[in-house]
Amino acid sequence: MGRRNFDFRKWFLILNMSLLVFVYDMVGTAQAQDGNKGLLNALSRTYSLIRTYESGDTDYYQITRREHIVDAHGQTAGNAVSAGRFKREITHAENSGRQLARYTWKAFARGQFDGSTTDVKPIEISAISGFTYDLESDDRHSVPPIQIGGLAKTSDTFTFFVLAWDLAVLESVVSDRAGYSLSALKHVGDRITDSDPYLPAVFDFTPVVSDFSHTRSPLTSTFSGFTALAKTPAVQISYSAPSSPMSYAFTDGRIAVQLEGREWVSGSILLDMSDNSMLQGILETTTVVSQRAQIPGKNLSFPLTIFQDVLLEKISEGDYDEDAP
Repeated sequence: MGRRNFDFRKWFLILNMSLLVFVYDMVGTAQAQDGNKGLLNALSRTYSLIRTYESGDTDYYQITRREHIVDAHGQTAGNAVSAGRFKREITHAENSGRQLARYTWKAFARGQFDGSTTDVKPIEISAISGFTYDLESDDRHSVPPIQIGGLAKTSDTFTFFVLAWDLAVLESVVSDRAGYSLSALKHVGDRITDSDPYLPAVFDFTPVVSDFSHTRSPLTSTFSGFTALAKTPAVQISYSAPSSPMSYAFTDGRIAVQLEGREWVSGSILLDMSDNSMLQGILETTTVVSQRAQIPGKNLSFPLTIFQDVLLEKISEGDYDEDAP
């Protein structure tokens, strides 16, 4: 049996490949360890989620609300959408963090449709264009005390107020105030609960909406982690609230409806890590109502469940100034 020649080139190649794999493995392990250290450092750091305001600070946003209504059998009874663009300008800021903001709405549109189609284009409600109101950051009302002024009271403008209330809920999550110390959210996992009760809502929109009653339940908010939105590093705050009672009477032409039920709230907020400005807000609500309707020749009584999804997005001044709603 002849002697086999040893192939040094093959041996050298195998050795180098083995060393290369070993080096890559060591580098990968080191990178993973560095990544873990970076993550642990980020999680153990102390953060401040409070934004420092100055008079004149202005942000621009668009907000969209979608509703899906189902009957007692889970069948679609209707859908609706409303959307608007607004700017928020700080007109007064105090060292304590309290501020007064002016909201100016550039455009608002709404549309509704039954379950037979999902194709709807919101119609602009021109009465809202240029509508302005002021709100304090520490307001405790269950719905913000927006002055109606000379605004016409219609079902369309009532829908606008509902959207403005949604906005107030989102902003209350990131508003430092008595009984709700946002400064206590310093580390991932920290949690706070609103300890001061909200004041009952005061809202008279007669003849369209009357006998309005609503008291918000306390919010619980959690510093839930980090993410990125459009490559912008962000802090995420998750929040929720137990059921809140509500009731009101609604009249539209010859139709009169009395609603009574409860609303559950949850969602999340993304804050820009560079200045704690709000990049995005998500609000999800489930409202279970008993509805009694009076229409010519009929009295109806039936339950409904309304699922609402609200999305608030920060936009540029140029997007705010666009003509389309």
